[in-house]
Amino acid sequence: MPILPEDQRRELVGSLRVVDKAVLGHAHLDLLGILREVSPDIICVGYDQEQIKASVEKILRGQRLPIRVVQIPKFGPNGLSSSTEIKQRVARRWTNRAKPRKAP
Repeated sequence: MPILPEDQRRELVGSLRVVDKAVLGHAHLDLLGILREVSPDIICVGYDQEQIKASVEKILRGQRLPIRVVQIPKFGPNGLSSSTEIKQRVARRWTNRAKPRKAP
């Protein structure tokens, strides 16, 4: 389970100055309808979303829509690109923390 719910992540991305509209993806998403409604210049997908990128590019080619698709690189060298990785790191540090010594 993510640390931030998806609606909050969408709000966070949508608040970026370079983002006009942030849309959550889901299995029954009418991507073509959204593309026609929003008419974006660029579509960004996550670093681990190669399949989504390929699907979007296929739709764009088929519809001859001049929209650029970019895949955002993984953030930072420390492997904290997902809330799962963050939770795992916190759990490891919590488990491995020094235990207080008992007085003699």
